[in-house]
Amino acid sequence: MIEANKQADPIQPVFITVDPERDDVKAVREYIREFSPKLIGLTGSKEQVNQATRSYRVYYSAGPRDNDNDYIVDHTIITYLIDPEGNMVDYYGQTKTAEDVANGAVNSMKKYRSLNRRLGFL
Repeated sequence: MIEANKQADPIQPVFITVDPERDDVKAVREYIREFSPKLIGLTGSKEQVNQATRSYRVYYSAGPRDNDNDYIVDHTIITYLIDPEGNMVDYYGQTKTAEDVANGAVNSMKKYRSLNRRLGFL
């Protein structure tokens, strides 16, 4: 929806796992293929994931393991809109529709361009 909007700037979607124990590079690559070829998937060490979750205030918790050593991870389901400088602009929880997210992102892009033109950056 965002790409179809003529007023939108290019956008780069990124997925960050909260379960690095299971989500190695191969697992993340296979997972993101189900969504979009443009999606970048990130994983890392437990410490790196913990740093990312703290930075974005994301909650996650691995549940108890079953007999097969399998478990479910409870986590925040949220999408962040980050500007080109790395600043958080907005966030969208799971109650937002795809239209809400697309419209919010495009409106934020317009505001960003307008502000930066007035400041002489674009």
